[in-house]
Amino acid sequence: MRRAILTISLLAFSVLPTPVWAQSTESEPQPSGYGRFAWGTPASTIKKQIKGMKTFAQAEPVLSEKKALSRLYAEAKAQAKAKGKKAYRTFKKQPKPQGRISATRHWLKFNGLAGRVQMHFFDGELFEVNVHILYRRKDKKGAGQILSTLIEKYGEPTPPEDELAAKVPISKRMSLHFEMKDGDLHVLRSRARKKTRGMIRLRYRSDSLGLEVEEHLSALTDEVQILDEALAKAKKKKAAAKLTGKERLWNQL
Repeated sequence: MRRAILTISLLAFSVLPTPVWAQSTESEPQPSGYGRFAWGTPASTIKKQIKGMKTFAQAEPVLSEKKALSRLYAEAKAQAKAKGKKAYRTFKKQPKPQGRISATRHWLKFNGLAGRVQMHFFDGELFEVNVHILYRRKDKKGAGQILSTLIEKYGEPTPPEDELAAKVPISKRMSLHFEMKDGDLHVLRSRARKKTRGMIRLRYRSDSLGLEVEEHLSALTDEVQILDEALAKAKKKKAAAKLTGKERLWNQL
């Protein structure tokens, strides 16, 4: 009888909940993206959730890509014309190369402070976000709460390499860097003065997609450079052919 009671007691103890201190603790997944949007989120999905998003064609990466594509297209067009009407007609039937980088812009209230949000997309997928917030001296507390929320969400920023800068309290640093699972968040700040507004700039960027964008723009830049070098060489050769014997000798000596 005593053995049966002991067995029942052991079984009862075995089904008791595991103490909190004994439970395995798993850290929360590190954020990777902007706000509630993960990197790679389609622009069409974001537009359904955010009102007032408008295309922003003046974004720096968009302009860089457009400039390179326009330069390459103009040269291809000139070469087609030089080959004759038939070649040019065939060229015109081909679709004009479209850019892979796009951008949008909209406004939001961050803890009561107006902010401009600029989103960058590669092949329609989110890879970078720039946020620009201005505030007055009376809104200093609200601006401080933005910084506190960033630290709460992304953890403490990366310590500065400079020893003196590392001794400055986080709340007083004008530049902060947060690591993400994929990418990082860079914060630049300036204090509000009596006649000057304070500023908070946030730049969120994906490492993986951001690298694809860099490689894409670099490839376009290389193509333009090769084209320019070839044209410059051809121009120089053409000019040299027009020189007289005396002029050619003059340049050689």
